[in-house]
Amino acid sequence: MIAVWTAAQLASFLDYVRDDTLYALWWLIALRGLRRGEAAGLRWVDIDLHEGPLSVV
Repeated sequence: MIAVWTAAQLASFLDYVRDDTLYALWWLIALRGLRRGEAAGLRWVDIDLHEGPLSVV
């Protein structure tokens, strides 16, 4: 069985971790559907902080 958070639960979690150094990662996983392995494998060269795209390779 897969547990899925409600919108209220997700909002509560993101509010709770707002000051966490990994907040951007939690946001990406929660709202853009990154899988744990994809998130763990991200490298700085995969992220363009100026233009905004992120490449999962």
